[in-house]
Amino acid sequence: MPEVEKQVKLDERFNAVSLEENSSQPGAPFAPGKWPTPELSLTPTNRYAICTSRTYTSETIQSALDSLGPSSILYLPASTVWSITSPIALRDHQELATWGYPTDESHMARLEAGKECYPHIINARAITGAAVRNVVVDGGQQKYGYEPKCGVMLQSVATLATLFIFVIDRCIIRHPRHWSCIQAFEGSQNVRITNNRIGPAGIGANRESGKWADGISYACSNGLVAGNEIIDATDGAIVIFGAPGTLVISNTIISHNRLTLGAINMVDWAPHDGNYTQTRVINNTIKTIGPSGYFKTGIGQGPSVWWTSPSPGKINSGAIVMNNLIDSQAINDEHGAFGYGFAVASDVRDWICVGNVSKTHVRYEGDISKSLPNPNVAPGPFVHNISQNKLILSDSLASPSNGQSATQDRRVILQSHFAHGRGRISSLISISPGLPKVLSYQAGQYSLEKGQHTCLDGIAMSHDQNNMICIREHREPQQFGIVLWENGLADNHQALGQLPQKLVFSNGGKLCVVSTDVSPPRILFDFMPYMPFDGKSDKGPSLILSNANPYLTVMTPESSLIFASSYIFSWNAGFRLGNVVARTCFHDGSQKTLLYTLSPYCQFVILRSKVGGAFLPSLPLVWPDPTHEAHWEWEIIWATPNPRTDRRDDPVMYFQGDGNLASFSSLISFSSKKKLIVKQGYIFRWQGPMGFCHA
Repeated sequence: MPEVEKQVKLDERFNAVSLEENSSQPGAPFAPGKWPTPELSLTPTNRYAICTSRTYTSETIQSALDSLGPSSILYLPASTVWSITSPIALRDHQELATWGYPTDESHMARLEAGKECYPHIINARAITGAAVRNVVVDGGQQKYGYEPKCGVMLQSVATLATLFIFVIDRCIIRHPRHWSCIQAFEGSQNVRITNNRIGPAGIGANRESGKWADGISYACSNGLVAGNEIIDATDGAIVIFGAPGTLVISNTIISHNRLTLGAINMVDWAPHDGNYTQTRVINNTIKTIGPSGYFKTGIGQGPSVWWTSPSPGKINSGAIVMNNLIDSQAINDEHGAFGYGFAVASDVRDWICVGNVSKTHVRYEGDISKSLPNPNVAPGPFVHNISQNKLILSDSLASPSNGQSATQDRRVILQSHFAHGRGRISSLISISPGLPKVLSYQAGQYSLEKGQHTCLDGIAMSHDQNNMICIREHREPQQFGIVLWENGLADNHQALGQLPQKLVFSNGGKLCVVSTDVSPPRILFDFMPYMPFDGKSDKGPSLILSNANPYLTVMTPESSLIFASSYIFSWNAGFRLGNVVARTCFHDGSQKTLLYTLSPYCQFVILRSKVGGAFLPSLPLVWPDPTHEAHWEWEIIWATPNPRTDRRDDPVMYFQGDGNLASFSSLISFSSKKKLIVKQGYIFRWQGPMGFCHA
């Protein structure tokens, strides 16, 4: 396709969302079950019958359907209960429904799967125009438990695109024994899933791993998923497998008593090779009800939201996510929570996510310690890791608010709420409910007002009214114990007075207390004078809060430690060439910076800046040639007494489990018994009072 034509088509797609849609209220515009379906009364049929047999079995239903043939309706009497022992197969333009189309469950015909009913309860295989309406379908999980043979309950399967228009409307579908309630296969066209009550489905991951289930698994093209209420699905409530051209609108997704991995998932690359062109997820409501409700993700966008790392070439592209609402409803004043709301990963492009809302009372929390040693972004409503050259922050599709631009076929338009939600995204579903053991924030993302707390499992960091920043024990809500660390600002209470202030982790990676009554803010207390206040980078430092000492650290992506509440290293801690530990010090009447680092000459050294007020060098640290070392802006003030070796590019240092500090270099690999064994050349071993053993 010529480049000009390609750009025109892209602009047409971005402008296809009308201004009226963009300005509409967020959330589902229709109550569950109220999505208009006037087209259903226009379905042409040649004949219909009411199944009056007193033998309420799947064999009776199948025999009646076979007798009627294509273009027919089989009605089941109201309030009847049918035992389904084998899948019911529909034919072209055939409908199965309860007589009178009741919406009250007590009046609907109920299909109950038997213990040996698998792999499906109803299937529409290689047909067109079929419908299932106003029936209850129960998979039997509560009676018979989990069964991998059972597959999905209702399935549409197309062969050579033969399936066109399959309708599931105003049904109640619950308790699948395997992975999903409804599946619409790729190759299908215009599968319409409307006004159903779906769930519960599966067992929550907090109770038993691997036995979760989807509500709707949807790969069909040019379809409609609308007006459904999905309660307590435990894998994805609505999982979109590309589904190009499909509209997902006005659905209400609820977590009440079971943990849900994802409300709406747009994470799968297969089977459409990442093609989400004109897949529109618009005006849906996602909410918890009561204290037991928990969503790990609200709307996950991009494969690495779900999996551990992006796969080269596997990019999802072309979707619109707009005007969706995240909410929380209390029971007895107790709310559930979310891990993440709208999460957009780096493996999307040509993507729009704007106009979405998270209500202010919604709680975002969870333990991300499973993502260590590189923690994921802290829980929050709007998170992303889109690179700057792709990202456009804008609340209007017509004109980006910050003057940014990006290549047309790679751009990602995100609403401005994402500005402070950047961080690592790698399998966000590894988060667990409850207070976190660790939290991670990128530069510009964290602040703490006076009187506020950031609570973890066992500790809380507070900004007290006396200006002190401290970390305390924390066991119960709003109950705090002994102080574990403090910054000493209480001594400056009179000097700082009652100035409006907050603790910030600035865009430049500086942790400091600033005044909030002037612009730009004035620094009142600086934890890291060697870091700039302003800055902008895809790969800046991260602030990490942990319930284990050290409780507060600031780390670079290269694993240099540039601030810590305490400089404590556990056994087996490693240190590589280029890594530093940074601290501030006073020398000769000025504030200078200390760097603890490993030299390329296999010595552990302490460097001090020669000039006061110097910022950190670019990291990882680059050591000058010996001839230029005297003119370097850093001076060596201490070094381990082992002899200086020839310059090497591979030294490492470890605090060994036996309590010794040892440095190694010159990796040697050889094979023994078909295993690769690695040995390291020995440089020095620090034996405490006994001094050093040299290589």
